[in-house]
Amino acid sequence: MSCEDIQSVYVNEHFKIAKRKKFKKKIFAIIFVFLLLILLIFTYFNKVASPILFSYAKSKVDNLLTVACNNVVSQNLTSFNYDEMITISYSSENEISSITANSSVINNIGNLVATQTQKEIDKQSILGINIPLGTFTGIPFLIGKGSNVSIPINPIGSVVYKFYTSFTSAGINQTSHKIYLSIESQASLNIPFKMEIVTKQVDILISECLIVGKVPSFYINVTSLDELYK
Repeated sequence: MSCEDIQSVYVNEHFKIAKRKKFKKKIFAIIFVFLLLILLIFTYFNKVASPILFSYAKSKVDNLLTVACNNVVSQNLTSFNYDEMITISYSSENEISSITANSSVINNIGNLVATQTQKEIDKQSILGINIPLGTFTGIPFLIGKGSNVSIPINPIGSVVYKFYTSFTSAGINQTSHKIYLSIESQASLNIPFKMEIVTKQVDILISECLIVGKVPSFYINVTSLDELYK
C-alpha cells in the first residue's frame, strides 16, 4: 500500500470519527433541549397553570355538590312539615309554654336527605367534570375555551347533616321561627400533578313558621334543634 493510500485511509477514518462525535453531540444537544423543555413545561404548569386549573375545577366541584344538595331538598319539600317537626304548647292563658322538636321526624328527614344526596353525588361523579382544554394552559384569555376534557372526581365518605334554628322578632307578639338544614359533603378532585379534597357545606332553609304570641326569652337564643328535642 502506497503512502497516498495510507494517508487516504487515515483521512477517511479521521473523518468518520469526527462525524460520529458530531452526531453524538447533536443527539446530546437534542436530548438536553428536550429535557429542558419538559422541565420548563412542568415548572410552568406546576407554578402557573395548575393553581388556575385547580381553582376552575374546584368551582365546578363546588357547583356539583351544591346542585346535588339543592336537587334533593327540592324533591323532598313536602316532607318538611313544620307542624310535624315542631310542637308548640300553650298555657291556659293562651301564652306559649313550650316549643319542642320531634327528634324521630327530624332525624328521619336528615337521614333521608343525606342518603339521597350521597346517591346524587355518586351519580354525578361517574360523569366527572368537563374542563375546557384552554384552561390547562393557564393563559387567562384561553380559560374556558376549547374542547372539553373530562376530569374524574371521587366522593369521599358519607354526607354529614345537622339542623339549626333561629328565632327573630316579626312584630308585636310575633316571632319568625326558621329551621335550616346544613349539609356537608366531600369529593376528591384529581388533576395533573395535584389531588385535593373539596369540602362543601350547603345551608338550606327548609321550614319557617310565624309564631303568634310571646315566645319565652329562653328560646330566643336557641340555635340547635337538639335543645328543643322532646
